[in-house]
Amino acid sequence: FPMIVHIDLDGVATDDDDPDELIEYELVSNSNEMALAAVVSGKVLALDRLAEEQAEADVELRAISNGQSVNFNVHVTINQVEGLDENRFAVVSYPNPTEGWLTLSLSEVSTFNYRVFDLVGQCVMSGNAHGEKIHLDFGSLNKGIYFISIGWRDSRMIQKVIVQ
Repeated sequence: FPMIVHIDLDGVATDDDDPDELIEYELVSNSNEMALAAVVSGKVLALDRLAEEQAEADVELRAISNGQSVNFNVHVTINQVEGLDENRFAVVSYPNPTEGWLTLSLSEVSTFNYRVFDLVGQCVMSGNAHGEKIHLDFGSLNKGIYFISIGWRDSRMIQKVIVQ
């Protein structure tokens, strides 16, 4: 039942005085180490569900740049998807980064809904899809980082997209 999820932290924090590439991230705390392992390596947060079913924890991270730091909290819930081989399931978005059209491809899913959020949590696009692949037009959105929330059956997955 282990399930490892990787979250790209690049662009989560910014520094007006220095290049964002120099920002480092570190794990400060994990409220539920028995159910969820959390490790930061470079700009990636790796989460591993250790519990048989649902793993839930509050993870505190620190972004460090030029001797200054800011802490932020992430509430994490990872559920087991019934009847789905987690190693076979995949959500792929490409090209990512994109300058316009983005293809969203889901394996093993024929109907799903999606919502695209900007960094402040405002929904900028949403819809329903039939089939394993759709094309979304990001060309009218401002450059930056967006998150696609993809839902099917009783499950939900988040995918990060960068618009250039």
